[in-house]
Amino acid sequence: MQLDPGERAIFAYFSDDSDAWIAADVLKQSGYNEIRIDRISPYSASRVNRRTKTTLSSLTMNNSGANLTYGPLLAADPISSGMSSPNYDPPSSSSIILTLVCDNSLSSMAIEILRQYGASV
Repeated sequence: MQLDPGERAIFAYFSDDSDAWIAADVLKQSGYNEIRIDRISPYSASRVNRRTKTTLSSLTMNNSGANLTYGPLLAADPISSGMSSPNYDPPSSSSIILTLVCDNSLSSMAIEILRQYGASV
């Protein structure tokens, strides 16, 4: 992404999805237009191709031709044990990121709004 002269990118981290969406709505009402919300996750969001056969050894032996989207090694994750919740996140994690592009002159007001809704900027 290339910013124009006089523009600034602001990254705000949230631990709650609803707080991020509320902050985005308030920012839009205040005249900010370039806003994006994403979830940071260690898990792939891509679609899995089940027709491709992948062996455990091909994934663990640094084979560059392996289909890494299959993910049989995910069984080692704590979420697979059945002892954790389906929305497992470490307690202090901020897995929601709000990205905002605005004029430099308007950035302090945007940061203030984001902090009002619990963002770490």
